[in-house]
Amino acid sequence: MFETVRQAQDAFFLLNDTPFTHYTNKVDHALPGTTLTLQTTGTGTLMVREITRDVPGKPEAGIDEFRSQIRHCIARYNEIRKFLDRHAFYNEKTEEAGPLFSLCSVRNLQRALYHFIDSALVELEGGSSRLSQVGITVQKDGTLSLDMDQLDGALEYDLQNVIDLVSIQGSASNPNVTFLSAGDRMEGGVFELEMENGSLKIHKVGEPGSSAAVNGTGSTFEGASGTSAEGLNIRIDPVESAQDGEKGSVVVTAGLAGRLNRLLTAVAEEGGPASPFTADINTTSKRIGELTRSINQLSRQLQQFEQRSRSQFTNLDKSLSRLESQRLIVENFRFTLTGLFDFRR
Repeated sequence: MFETVRQAQDAFFLLNDTPFTHYTNKVDHALPGTTLTLQTTGTGTLMVREITRDVPGKPEAGIDEFRSQIRHCIARYNEIRKFLDRHAFYNEKTEEAGPLFSLCSVRNLQRALYHFIDSALVELEGGSSRLSQVGITVQKDGTLSLDMDQLDGALEYDLQNVIDLVSIQGSASNPNVTFLSAGDRMEGGVFELEMENGSLKIHKVGEPGSSAAVNGTGSTFEGASGTSAEGLNIRIDPVESAQDGEKGSVVVTAGLAGRLNRLLTAVAEEGGPASPFTADINTTSKRIGELTRSINQLSRQLQQFEQRSRSQFTNLDKSLSRLESQRLIVENFRFTLTGLFDFRR
């Protein structure tokens, strides 16, 4: 009986043209949250779609987490609204205003937030296209409320549509093109693709011109920074990308939550020299400086007035003392004269 001993070899495979090597046939680092089991040699198509996550005794843990994230998002939004209401208010009866009321950028943000939450997603075909249709409504004070029964009904009727409504999703018209991801700051829209001399051009429908994409790892491409396609990540089959010509289009639905996140991120992180908030802050700082100088000047004037008043009061007090002394002298003299006249009689 003979035994043939073979040396162990690492598993090697390509995923989206990206090479991976692992010491076992179970790989858990290629796709976050996914474990791949390599059975044999060959090629295949991998499709991963996470909607629910089975947990013993709780089969809808994924949907429960989705509900929790929606509640958390609403709570954070309400915090922002309440902060603005506390510091950007105006009371007509008392004519009292908050410190942020005079800032045009803050008022514009308040209007943008309200319009933002109740705007329609024109990219969605059918189903729910407004947050109010999934149980999220705007209250009189500008905060949001959540009707869990209506949300559960929408999740049961069309889970994917609700996901599209609140998160970033994308799809490609060309079967050889795969939508991978889109950044939080990316706006939704239709992006037309075209290969030209080995380079990918991306044109957003409704905007003039196109921009060159950045080659990523393997056959992946990324939208160039500073363009409408910034944050867009797609994969084009190598055979398809090797040929010049139109490659179809990619439709991206940013989702209202994604749009809200982009708006607030722009406010918080992109306060450049030309931003409205920076301009308002600079104007307010300048006004504070001018008011501080005016207050200091008035304070000096008040001190000088106080000193003059004290000096005048002191002089007046001295004058009154002299007059009182003179009055006493005159009064004594009057008594003396009266006594003299009485003696002569």
